[in-house]
Amino acid sequence: MSVGSKILLVEDDQPLRQSIAKLLESHGYSVSQAGNGDVGQFMTLLSDYDLVISDILMPEIDGIAMTKFIRQRTSTPIILITGLKGKEMEERAKEAQADLFLTKPFDGDDLLEAVEKVLQKKRISH
Repeated sequence: MSVGSKILLVEDDQPLRQSIAKLLESHGYSVSQAGNGDVGQFMTLLSDYDLVISDILMPEIDGIAMTKFIRQRTSTPIILITGLKGKEMEERAKEAQADLFLTKPFDGDDLLEAVEKVLQKKRISH
């Protein structure tokens, strides 16, 4: 487990964002939160994160645009999440170079497994 890893969580649904943050923190991760992609982008300029988890559909700047912005500057792993089903969103996430894609609803175990998988991949590649 990557205890202490710094995660930026970008999600416009506040109850869901707080629930995910609480789950991650209860497993030893340090979580910063942003309510939209605009704030999320700004936060990635201020601090380095081990992982970014972001919703795709958000006001201001969506998760796809934010992922592209992050990819221009860094190789920080990114997990994109969405409530929309279908291959189109998954393809857009891949084109933006997201590391993993999750469809809502997902359970806590699925998210924790995805987080650890992406962080482990980052450790191996560095």
